[in-house]
Amino acid sequence: MKILLLCGESGVGKSSIAYELSKDPDYSLIRSITDRPRRPQEIDHLFVSAENMNFVPIKDIVTYTKINGYRYCTLYRQFDRKKINVYVVDAPGIKDVYAAFPKAEIVSVLIKRKKVYIDSKRKKRIIQLPKQDEVTFCIHNDNT
Repeated sequence: MKILLLCGESGVGKSSIAYELSKDPDYSLIRSITDRPRRPQEIDHLFVSAENMNFVPIKDIVTYTKINGYRYCTLYRQFDRKKINVYVVDAPGIKDVYAAFPKAEIVSVLIKRKKVYIDSKRKKRIIQLPKQDEVTFCIHNDNT
């Protein structure tokens, strides 16, 4: 199995990169399941009610995190053994994926950007980021 993990602050381009890669039939976009409200035009998550999130079996979960009080997780069955799985994830999620798939070929990428163009609510999100030495690559997405 092959997995590409994309990590970075809100607005650096993680979801855009994942979406573009998923247009290729060799790639599979892993969408986190979340109980937070959907933003307009958003496609990179699977949205469920808080009640439905309570019924996700723990044994099926690969990654789990909370951001601003909302829960996010992914399940083993979402990963495709025949494709390159592209997953936008936080630092604890990177560790979870490595632990869940010890025999997989995994590449982790930290995406950085000097300026991000997002709304003030998303700027306040606290996302745990890995250190540069905890990922395979670090990319600066500054269009320079």
